Amino acid sequence: MNVQKGQRDKVEKYLNINQEIEVVMNVSGTSVYDFTCFGLDSQSKLSDEAYMIFYNQEKSPNKEICYKASGNETKFSINLNKLPDKIQKLAFTVSIDGAGNMGMIAGHVVQIRQNNDTLLELALTGADFHNETAIISMEIYKKDVWRFSMLASGFNGGLGDLLR
Repeated sequence: MNVQKGQRDKVEKYLNINQEIEVVMNVSGTSVYDFTCFGLDSQSKLSDEAYMIFYNQEKSPNKEICYKASGNETKFSINLNKLPDKIQKLAFTVSIDGAGNMGMIAGHVVQIRQNNDTLLELALTGADFHNETAIISMEIYKKDVWRFSMLASGFNGGLGDLLR
């Protein structure tokens, strides 16, 4: 199902939260792109660096979140029910390593998959952005139940601004 920028809903309406899900992200463009999943606490803070999953730290402590990259595409495998209670939100981001901005991309796709089926997909182009060098593409967060939000909101300062 195609979703729109800004759309929010309950995850369980589309997939089984008791099974592994995959968040697949890719960018078509001329820059180098870094993808990260931040496991955040109830204050939306990274309180434990072990839950910053990216090319240099491919697994969370108990493998609840795993990272795999190939070219400009990254796949995060996630077991929501295995996450510790302190992790209340997963923020999926892409940032540019070096020159360029998100307004220059040809496309950015975020998919939520389960059992090799794409259940939700957000497709964006450079026209959806301006001078941003990092974006939060999507969040999966707990508010009574697991929910998703297709944010697609950017930051001009890159990964550093995202961390702050």
